[in-house]
Amino acid sequence: MVLTQDVDSVAKYQELKDSHRFLFVIFYRGHWCPFCLHYVKELQRLRHLILKAGGETLIVTAEPAEHLPAMLKNTKYDGPVTVDPELQLASFLKGQGTIEVTVSSKAGYPHGMNQLAVLIITKEGLVLEKYGNPRRW
Repeated sequence: MVLTQDVDSVAKYQELKDSHRFLFVIFYRGHWCPFCLHYVKELQRLRHLILKAGGETLIVTAEPAEHLPAMLKNTKYDGPVTVDPELQLASFLKGQGTIEVTVSSKAGYPHGMNQLAVLIITKEGLVLEKYGNPRRW
């Protein structure tokens, strides 16, 4: 497991995308979200196949880093993680026209809480799959 926090989440995303055939990204609300737990558990279940195909995974949350150990314990996820309380990556991807991750206000999330979103993107920037703001598609 590779944990990054208090770093540039956009740079981490770019580094992972540029160094693999594709990147499978899940934005999750928090360790308390049953839907998010399910998505991350499934990502972990598929992770060996993703790696074998030359891809990489990344989970992203705006939840304070203190809750990350609970998420990792409950999902057994062992891939790269970015704690992004300022929602830099979601803003970057929206600005690029890649995906719009819905952001909601919630206590404990000073800049807002990202909703569950999925992005699969190739090294070249081709979006293979995305789900982030159902009102948009």
